[in-house]
Amino acid sequence: MDFSSASFANIKELARRFALTFGWDQVKSRESVAMIHKEGIEFAFQGAAGVEGKSLPPNLSFLLIISEFSNKLLKPDKRLVYGYLQRYIIDPASCKGDVWHPLIWYTSSLL
Repeated sequence: MDFSSASFANIKELARRFALTFGWDQVKSRESVAMIHKEGIEFAFQGAAGVEGKSLPPNLSFLLIISEFSNKLLKPDKRLVYGYLQRYIIDPASCKGDVWHPLIWYTSSLL
């Protein structure tokens, strides 16, 4: 997906606005935000098996969308979500280069 496209920018802006609706009380929205991350990670890596599990996940760019919700996670939940994300990364050494930018960006939003 072209990250500079108007469509992608609109979706990212919509996610940012949706994240704002959760307000400042992170405890109140804790479960909902964690579920957004869990489901988002599953969607991003859906169909990523490929040859020896090394193909680029087709929905990887979705991680940039759910990164808009990272600031709504409590610190302990960020660690849990990061651990959940690690289950989907079979070979971290192969996750380099511009095509893996969404994963790198999302990971840094959790740390």
